[in-house]
Amino acid sequence: MTIGRIDRLWIIAGVLVAVALVALGWFFFINPQNSQTSDFNAQAAVAREHDVTLEQRLAQLTAQNSKLSQYQAMVVAERQELPATSGMPDFLQELQTVGASSLVDVTSLSVAPPVRVSASAAAGAYSISINVVAGGTVDHLTQFLDQLQHVQPRAVLISQASLNWQPGQTLTLAMTAFVAPANGR
Repeated sequence: MTIGRIDRLWIIAGVLVAVALVALGWFFFINPQNSQTSDFNAQAAVAREHDVTLEQRLAQLTAQNSKLSQYQAMVVAERQELPATSGMPDFLQELQTVGASSLVDVTSLSVAPPVRVSASAAAGAYSISINVVAGGTVDHLTQFLDQLQHVQPRAVLISQASLNWQPGQTLTLAMTAFVAPANGR
């Protein structure tokens, strides 16, 4: 059986049409889909990286959330150090308690009115100048000073301290307490 010339032409034409259809299919359907698939794969990789970042952040926040009660306790303690009101009656009572526990007599106490702290240092905060004169032995006065700085809850800045040896030992302190009203006024 011999293939005639016309049959060969039909076969060649069929092969050429098939090649042309494959080429057209490649350029118009398959290649754009491959490009689109690559784009989707790149977007999926970025999304996976973002997901890993978000999972890490979630783990951090979960760890922090497990310590929420500690943070709340810290806020309460810090609020005692820097209250929203002057709290002078409580502070003065605490000062007397510290004096009594360290066997020191607080003989003089003066409290100045609150003064606004400069805006650059602490916006909305006020300082209260306090002067204290206390008498006792050097060891007791040292204990009093230590308790004033480390035991009683109110934070105070001692700016000046002087010890007078005559008559008896007398400690004179100039210190500042701070107030940070919640509304800044």
